[in-house]
Amino acid sequence: ALTIQVLLRSVDDGRTDVGLTTDDHRLPAIAAYLKCGFEPEPWHESHPERWRKVYQELAGIGNKPLGRRAKD
Repeated sequence: ALTIQVLLRSVDDGRTDVGLTTDDHRLPAIAAYLKCGFEPEPWHESHPERWRKVYQELAGIGNKPLGRRAKD
């Protein structure tokens, strides 16, 4: 609910691009962010492999391709 409120406020403020950060061990948070439409934006060489491991740990997500973060 909090994530949705932040996104709605961002739209009200005229923002068109919203990003967030978290640690890869925070699997419940990552699952919630993915359900809201956020996608990884890997900027470090270690990120693709780290995201593959995260996806393996999250049931039902599998080998989803890496993309850009969610936009409104």
